Amino acid sequence: LPMRQTAASATRLTGGGGRRLLSRIGDGCRPAWLRRIVMAERFRANDPQVWTSAKPVDFEESLGDGAEHRRFLSTKFPTRDAEGRINGICGMSTEITERIRLQERLAERERFLSDLIEYSSAVVFAKDLEGRYLLVNRAWEAATGISRERALGCTAAELMPPIMASSILEHDRVVLISGVAMEFEERVIADSGVRSFLNTKFPTRDAAGRINGLCGMGTEITARKQAEAALTRESQLSNLLVRIAATWLHLPAELIEPAMQESLAELASFVGADRAGVGDYDFEAAEVGVSAAWAAAGYEVDGWSQHRRLPLEVFHELLPVHRQGQSAHLADCSRASIAQREYAEALCGPGVRSLLLVPIHVDAAIEGFIGFSRLRETRGFADDEVRLLGVFAQMLGNVRQRFRI
Repeated sequence: LPMRQTAASATRLTGGGGRRLLSRIGDGCRPAWLRRIVMAERFRANDPQVWTSAKPVDFEESLGDGAEHRRFLSTKFPTRDAEGRINGICGMSTEITERIRLQERLAERERFLSDLIEYSSAVVFAKDLEGRYLLVNRAWEAATGISRERALGCTAAELMPPIMASSILEHDRVVLISGVAMEFEERVIADSGVRSFLNTKFPTRDAAGRINGLCGMGTEITARKQAEAALTRESQLSNLLVRIAATWLHLPAELIEPAMQESLAELASFVGADRAGVGDYDFEAAEVGVSAAWAAAGYEVDGWSQHRRLPLEVFHELLPVHRQGQSAHLADCSRASIAQREYAEALCGPGVRSLLLVPIHVDAAIEGFIGFSRLRETRGFADDEVRLLGVFAQMLGNVRQRFRI
């Protein structure tokens, strides 16, 4: 039926309530003739706008429900009589059902990929040829401590410390030149400390196959690197102890002094100390004497000078600690007590930043201590370093007992 006749039929059949009836009856329950009326009503819905505007208008229109739902792109325009008066409407429709469905599937896939990237535990990022960030996910923000609002449009050189950015940019350059995916171990310096990542970087390409940037995905391996470093250090520590123990096991008395210098140098280098020495408590003379000393290049002056004699009263706070078999560890001498700074500076000079003094006992009696200090940086001694120096102090106690030094 022509549209005008179809609409009129609906009105006559329903006693003027055709549109109300049509709105209440689902397509699946309507007979064929009634569905045609519904179709006509839907196509007529946009006609008033064409009449009002008196010019061509584009509409997206739809028909049917559920699996039969179809969509059209329609252009409608008024027709005119010989005198230019509008006397009707003409329209042309192109079905776009499949195109819309394809667009919806693509949009759904894009949302899925976007969520996959955003909520992945892996670090994900993309850059253009100039190195500017085009995309970063939440894991990248958490790893670097840099928000995406700040990152997008900027390069690594603009966002990160030079030592970190230079490594990242060099890896990017290699990938863009080679044109293939490559794997790199990269470090990020954030507020939480240095974190290690295993990143895979690969070039991205445009429709013509030309490289237009790169994308990267990374997995954090900080814990693995720390475990590897701990195992390596533990192995090095064990080897050092075995080597020193072998040196001192059957050492004759006349070789004790050179062996002491060699051992102090090895131990100080291993723990990163600038000075090392051995102090002896002389309770009869009320003094503390330095019987052995070592210093790194540039730190030979002052402190730990061999054969120095210091008043025992300077060490009045240290001695009770050593008598209890405990080490005195001043991780930051600037925060130590006045008495602690007094003996620290007496031994090492005013520039001392960190100090460790481990007691030497012979037959349970305190006889002295072995000490290590840092002057270049304020950094406390790690637990394994304290343990290492404690073992060496026990070794010296055993040697003294053997020779009654």
